[in-house]
Amino acid sequence: VGSDIDGYVMTLVLPQNADYDFFVNGRRYAFTTDEAFDGCRYPQTGVFVDGTDAAIGSGEGWMYDWSRSTLTIYGTERRHVLSGSNAFGEVRVLQDTGTTVVLSNLTLAVVLTNGEETCVSPYAVTNGSARLLLAGNNRLLVDRRIDAAGLLVPTGSSLTISNLTRSAILRTNGYWNGAGIGGDAEHALGEVAIEGGQIEVECHGDGAGIGGGASVGRVSSSGDGRVRISGG
Repeated sequence: VGSDIDGYVMTLVLPQNADYDFFVNGRRYAFTTDEAFDGCRYPQTGVFVDGTDAAIGSGEGWMYDWSRSTLTIYGTERRHVLSGSNAFGEVRVLQDTGTTVVLSNLTLAVVLTNGEETCVSPYAVTNGSARLLLAGNNRLLVDRRIDAAGLLVPTGSSLTISNLTRSAILRTNGYWNGAGIGGDAEHALGEVAIEGGQIEVECHGDGAGIGGGASVGRVSSSGDGRVRISGG
């Protein structure tokens, strides 16, 4: 591996057919070099939508925004399967109304970057009703320095969680004012229904395990939220 520095531009000469991780200003960039292409094929997130890395930008019913690190699921015509892992806060899922998403061995984590401590969850339902189906071992994790819910279901939205496989697991946590599943300091609880799956929730702070986040004067912590558990 060699490099030439010309002003503010650094050129790296890298062996082909290999994966590389770079860190710039605390942010991770992952690339794959390809023998058939003179350069990098595309940066990788490690999170796959229906078998395709989200880094390509968009597909049928979904879109990934690199600048905001958000993966929006909006297509209602089919189930979308999310799998893979990103523990660097580069992928935060926004699930839109009317959608059904399968979590299949997915790990997402939000981490502290540039000193920002905002209500940023690894997974959130944006509005309306949505459905989440579990397969395999899934984790939605929040860094202990971040005030956020693990799975955000705010007022105006509802989420039904069930399982596709008998052993399906969802593990999630919340910190400070954020619930494990539910609301946070800026969002009152919507509606959560659990119909199946093994749900393991940890809450490290004043938020509920499953329910409302803690009120800090910005919103009511509970509102008209509701939790219904009929399976799991």
